Amino acid sequence: MTRNVEHYNLDLVLSVGYRVNSKKATSFRQWATKTLHTYVMDGFAIDKRRVAKQYDQFAKAVESVKRLLPAGSSADAQTVLELISLFSDTWLSLDAYDKDSMPAKGSTTSRVKLTADALGEALRALKTNLLEKDEATDLFGQERSVGSVAGIVGNVMQSFGGREVYPTVEEKAAHLLYFVVKNHPFSDGNKRSGAYAFVWFLRRAKRLDTKRITPVALTAITLLVAESNPKEKNRMARLIMALI
Repeated sequence: MTRNVEHYNLDLVLSVGYRVNSKKATSFRQWATKTLHTYVMDGFAIDKRRVAKQYDQFAKAVESVKRLLPAGSSADAQTVLELISLFSDTWLSLDAYDKDSMPAKGSTTSRVKLTADALGEALRALKTNLLEKDEATDLFGQERSVGSVAGIVGNVMQSFGGREVYPTVEEKAAHLLYFVVKNHPFSDGNKRSGAYAFVWFLRRAKRLDTKRITPVALTAITLLVAESNPKEKNRMARLIMALI
C-alpha cells in the first residue's frame, strides 16, 4: 500500500503562524512562544503528550541515568536529559548498562595510527586557540610529569600476545577519553583535553557522527566519565562505545 504524505517547511509554518490572524494561529503563537521561552530559560523542552504515552519507560530511563551518576554529582537536569536523548533509539540501552550486558567491543576495525606526538600537537593547538579566546591559562595542558600523554597513548595502543588490547576504533576512542579525563595527566584542563582528544581521534578515524556527538552530548558524557567510580571503568567504556 502506498500513499502520499504532505510535508511542510518549518520556516514557512512559523512565518504563516506569526502572520495569520485567526484563533488557531493565536493558539500556535502562544504554544511557540512558550516553547521558545522554555528553551531559552531551561535549555531544553519536553513534549509532555509524547512522554505521557510512554511515561513508565521515560521514568525508568531517568532513574537509570541518575544511577550512572555518583552521589553529590554536579550534573544538572539538562545533562541527564541529554544522556537520555542519546539513547533515544533504544530504551533498552540503559537497561543493558544496568545489567552490564552492553557490547564490549566496537565494530570498526580499520587501523588508525595514534602517536603521542600527533596527539600532543593537537592538544597544543587546542591550548593556543583557547588562550587566544582568553578561555584558558598557561597551566592548561601542562603535563604533570614528562611522558604523561605518551603513557596514555601507550595504554590505548598496547598489545598483548601480538594482538591489540583495544582492536576497534570505538574501543580506542572510549579509552582515550576515559584515560585523559580520569588519569589527570595535566595540571589543568583534563576534561576539555579528554573531550577534544576523543573528537579528534574519531574524526581521524572517520567515525565522528556530529548529529549524535553534539557539543552538549560530549559535555554530558565527559562529566559522566569524570564523576564515575573508577571501579566502573569497563562499564563506562562500554557506555561510551554505545554512544559513538
